[in-house]
Amino acid sequence: SIPASFDFREEYPQCITPVYDQGHCGSCWAFSATSAFGDRRCMQGLDSAGVPYSQQYTISCDYLDLGCAGGLSFSVWTFLTEHGTTTLECVPYTDANKDISSPCPDACADGSEIRLVKADGCLDYSGNVTAIMQALANDGPVQASMAVYRDFLYYRSGVYHHVYGSQISSHAVEIIGYGATDDEDSTPYWIVKNSLGSGWGEEGYFNIVRGSNECDIESAVYSGLFLSSE
Repeated sequence: SIPASFDFREEYPQCITPVYDQGHCGSCWAFSATSAFGDRRCMQGLDSAGVPYSQQYTISCDYLDLGCAGGLSFSVWTFLTEHGTTTLECVPYTDANKDISSPCPDACADGSEIRLVKADGCLDYSGNVTAIMQALANDGPVQASMAVYRDFLYYRSGVYHHVYGSQISSHAVEIIGYGATDDEDSTPYWIVKNSLGSGWGEEGYFNIVRGSNECDIESAVYSGLFLSSE
């Protein structure tokens, strides 16, 4: 059975990593994937506490995607499974003010050897609301893609749904939980971590209507498979 609500931040406080700011680089795909990657590893006991994984290494070394020009959820999880990534401590984020991503590093920033960590596979939950909820509660956060409309830029708090404005981009985010409002409408929503810094939205997070594929958020949902032993 699936719990009525789930918030990764409350259930696994030891796993929480900061909300980062991707800056001008079109790297949301790498931020949301590496965040879900680390959150799942922590929730499943592979990391004892939340380890931030390197967005920069993923941006620069993922030959299946386009660096600061964008990437796809399915291909980044293929990269994280076949090749892997390293920690943020090893390769910090340097592309915030760049349009073209930095080259793939061959050592950590301090000159030490890069140690890669891989996922054991890519799991596809696309289009299945129940499967997404079950995955969140049992295995941990997922990566989702969404259409961004003009009104999303002005989100401050509450449960977002698109009302006005044209679509301006596509954006990848990390769903970390779900719930429903406690008013008479009882609006179901997803709890989502963004990569626009902690000053955006609700300390870097937002809620969006759940169950009706709002802004296509349920149409392309993936995460990593992690087997219990390294």
